[in-house]
Amino acid sequence: MTRVCIAVPTFRRVEYLGKLLTTLSNLTPLDREFTVGVVILDNDPDGSARSTVSGTAATFPFALHYEHVPSRGLSTVRNYALAYALQHADVLVMLDDDELPEPQWLSELLRVARATAADAVIGPVQALLPDDAPRWIREFRAREYPRFRDGELVADGWTSNCLVRVQRMSDAGLSFDTSLDFAGGEDQLFFRELLARDGTIAYAAQATVWEILPAARRSIGCVLKRSFRRGNSLAMCDRRLKGDFFGLAIRAAKGLAIMAIGAAQLVPLALFRGKAAAVMSSFEIARGAGMLAGLAGVSYQAYRRQA
Repeated sequence: MTRVCIAVPTFRRVEYLGKLLTTLSNLTPLDREFTVGVVILDNDPDGSARSTVSGTAATFPFALHYEHVPSRGLSTVRNYALAYALQHADVLVMLDDDELPEPQWLSELLRVARATAADAVIGPVQALLPDDAPRWIREFRAREYPRFRDGELVADGWTSNCLVRVQRMSDAGLSFDTSLDFAGGEDQLFFRELLARDGTIAYAAQATVWEILPAARRSIGCVLKRSFRRGNSLAMCDRRLKGDFFGLAIRAAKGLAIMAIGAAQLVPLALFRGKAAAVMSSFEIARGAGMLAGLAGVSYQAYRRQA
């Protein structure tokens, strides 16, 4: 019997969490060899998700647990998930509280895990966008979450849709870096450290989750900040994993090249290909700047929230 733990970190998004629990209750049934439990990890010091979980547990098709993790931070709550799963499960599955999985999501993650014997599996994260959403945000999302062939072994990962073998993570001594609690990129570093320890990550092309993307997160300003954070996270990963001069010099050269190309293309693209292309160039400039800032030791605290 394989014990599966679905862990959902949450922070003051009770309405989204309710929608997520509804979609989880409609997952495609699994073979009898699997037992599934869901744990909600409430990272709000006020425990705002407690009533939503307690009000759902009685009619939920899986065992549903609430855990209060008052010490705030992305890495802190994910490390709690790892520790919890080590005690209760063989496989840990994570997704975010603003996502809605398709019915076959979990069965597809497990299918690919079995077929590939990979240490971790990731799946597509698609944005829920209105029909009139600008082209640039669709292009940005395609770059942020690239697609791969089903079962393909990949060189990156994200916790917004993932499965990990719990004992393998423990044996490898892997955890999420708490210095990135409010910076983000903790998942990228985690999966790259797994690869550095000869781990493997496979891609489940049909294990799709849909991310709720409100208007505030679809603005150019918000995505510029996200692009900067992406570049910053890459550089911070390199500082930890490729701390030699040569490795960091390559990242610095990439950052400078991305900024230079983006700046050179900005006006021509605006004139000949329109706003969407020009906006994408500005995102590349921000990404390159984030890389250089990260190499200089600047950690962009993109997720620091007020209590």
